[in-house]
Amino acid sequence: MLLILMITLICSISASKKLNASNFNDKVLKSPENWFLKFHAPWCGHCKTLAPVWEQVATKLEGIISFGSIDCEDSRNKSLCQIHGVEGYPTLKFWKTLRNTGDKTTVPVSYNGERNVNALMNYALDNVTNYAEKIDDIDTFLSNDGDKVVLCTDKIVPTALFKALSANLRDSIKFGFIGGNSDVDNVCIKRPMLVFYAGGQTNEYSGKFNYNDINGWIKKLRIAFARDSNKSL
Repeated sequence: MLLILMITLICSISASKKLNASNFNDKVLKSPENWFLKFHAPWCGHCKTLAPVWEQVATKLEGIISFGSIDCEDSRNKSLCQIHGVEGYPTLKFWKTLRNTGDKTTVPVSYNGERNVNALMNYALDNVTNYAEKIDDIDTFLSNDGDKVVLCTDKIVPTALFKALSANLRDSIKFGFIGGNSDVDNVCIKRPMLVFYAGGQTNEYSGKFNYNDINGWIKKLRIAFARDSNKSL
């Protein structure tokens, strides 16, 4: 019985968060994350068809982009759905963090493309806000105060994963990347390569390239390096 209950609880955990009018502002508009939302109704046949596709995309992009769903038939949410121009189901909208101000777009972009896994994933990844700086001179980049993370990649632009980290941690970490075939002061001895810089110390990342692992690595290093810094005072 306990095993059945545990399996039920695990299966009930969704990568797409259930949102409503009471938590919408705090979760979506006031957070640094980019949000992709589905407005739906329980009786809607197209919504039921989209549901497993939506969950699959949300799971694949978990940590990179936040996914949510809003039940417009719930009386608590009707005004929220009306405000955002929901006239049919499902309606998909993307809230993007603005690069220059860090504020969330108050008017989201409506998604009108194909509703399959690849199309939804490509659209979402193309719209991740980037806060990572292209590095031309490593000394100049490192000369500013604060902790920093540098990505060496064979791509000419930072990956969606790195862009998501740069957006979500922008208040505490400065992110930079060296892309394509360029090398800056022989920093990139391999690609991909991720290096944390703090107080003259460096640490190269050796784990899996996924959001949660890298985010955890950064947080642990920030604490460890801060302790070392305090000991030297």
